[in-house]
Amino acid sequence: MRAFLFALFACVLSLPLAAHAADSVFTVKDVPVDASAAAAVEAQTIAINNGQSKAWDMLYRRLTRQEDWTRQPQLDHRGLQHLIRTYSVSDERRSTTRYVAKVTYVFSQAAVARLLRGNGIPYVDNKARRVLVVPMAPKYQPNAVWTQVWRDPRFANGIVPLVAPTSDPADEAALSTVTMENASLAELAPVMARSRASDAVLVQLASGAPGQAQVFLRRLGPGDPLPSPVTVPIPAGSHSAALAAVADATAAAIANGWKDLAAVDYSQRSTITADTTFSSVADWARFLKTLTGNSRVVGVDTLGFAANAARLNIAFVGTVNQLRSALADAGLDMRQHGDGWLIAPNPVE
Repeated sequence: MRAFLFALFACVLSLPLAAHAADSVFTVKDVPVDASAAAAVEAQTIAINNGQSKAWDMLYRRLTRQEDWTRQPQLDHRGLQHLIRTYSVSDERRSTTRYVAKVTYVFSQAAVARLLRGNGIPYVDNKARRVLVVPMAPKYQPNAVWTQVWRDPRFANGIVPLVAPTSDPADEAALSTVTMENASLAELAPVMARSRASDAVLVQLASGAPGQAQVFLRRLGPGDPLPSPVTVPIPAGSHSAALAAVADATAAAIANGWKDLAAVDYSQRSTITADTTFSSVADWARFLKTLTGNSRVVGVDTLGFAANAARLNIAFVGTVNQLRSALADAGLDMRQHGDGWLIAPNPVE
């Protein structure tokens, strides 16, 4: 039986592995379109085609680092059609000469990947884990406008899902004494659990130069700190609209900070040797499923196999730190072990 299992696992592990990512990352929702023409059908065609270009701009900026935005491939109508798998329409309004709607475009992950990799552009292909955002001015106030703007659902739907604390009285009590200086991840753990978040960022609003706002960021989870402060021109309009714009800029800064670390250059391929241990065939199968399902891992070979341990050769894209981070997100702890690495399920998960 053991020989059969070994042969089966060795066969599976020698196969190349496909990257996996949520379709929602490659879906651009509710793009506003508006066009006029001599006939309604012509106006509809023009509007939907124009929306394709808008959607591509939005998707490209979602997936790539800000420093690479000037490298965006410019595509004609035929090129865009190769990228877009399907689309759906909502909120249609039409007359004999005008067409207005919101269009959701679903891009082909494989086609987008080929285009970006062919142009040597690093990108992310999945969302970050949920992050708890704690709005402060200078401390947390549950009913403040700065807190309310962060409760807009758009922040939870970004490439880095950002969620504000719930209205649960327990959250309010836990955050009432938090300051930028003394906050700890352990202190916020119950609040994070209620928001299903795995990291936390304090976002403290402060006055800047005339006509500007400054937002100081402090990340509480493991990993590199975020750029801080974020300086944002205050737009004209109501107080709530101005703070919503400041929150948008802050969310973009958080996302860009994450993409700077997470965006993978798929032309950069490496291998590592790693050991793992397991207590049962079921544990081994779960480990393999998690490892081989990771988008950074492109191939695995078995170098050795024992009763409750295995040595693997793992091929991956990007850097070792990116692999380590991606595996951590999947619940696997990767640490140096002798001349190689040890990978095992994170006991916290």
